[in-house]
Amino acid sequence: PFSPNYTVKGASSAGEVIFGIARELESRGAIKMNKRIAERLYAAISSDTGGFVFSNAAADTYRNAAELIEYGIDHADINHKLFMSKTPEQISAEGLVASKVKRSAQGKIAYAVISREDMESIGLTSADFDCGIDVVRSIMGVEIAFIVKETERGFKASLRSVGANVAEIAAKHGGGGHIRASGCNVEAKSVDEAAEILLADLAEHV
Repeated sequence: PFSPNYTVKGASSAGEVIFGIARELESRGAIKMNKRIAERLYAAISSDTGGFVFSNAAADTYRNAAELIEYGIDHADINHKLFMSKTPEQISAEGLVASKVKRSAQGKIAYAVISREDMESIGLTSADFDCGIDVVRSIMGVEIAFIVKETERGFKASLRSVGANVAEIAAKHGGGGHIRASGCNVEAKSVDEAAEILLADLAEHV
């Protein structure tokens, strides 16, 4: 309510919405689409669709991506940089997350708890764990995945799902995001207690 807004129901990403605006502006002679703009719009769409594998990638998403590719962009290189290029620290973080994974609700919920002591023991920072949720969500049979990290500002949680509305859970803790990908900070006395709070919240969603 604090500013004018433009919403496109069913759009996969902000990038896809902006592409629609750019296309309209070009038709009015206000801008000229080029390779540089196309690269950035393609990257925005690809990142928000997980490389076009998430359910938010609709038929129009693929058509828009194809139109952007026609500007001569190197879409393979963009996707490689987004999804296939990681630092040694990120790989170490993913290994730690994998070793910490626990399952609940007959295997439908998977999660990992990472304390500051865990991070410091192998010389990592909280930022190195940004891709850690992808390790948890990739387990076969998991419907909801989350990771809780202990940071200087408290206990930060990332939640993902294949169907459940995890944005509702995040909103309960003052966070938000997409229906199937959200985040929040959980008020708790310990990182383990934060995980237990989320497990209780998620129990009715599986």
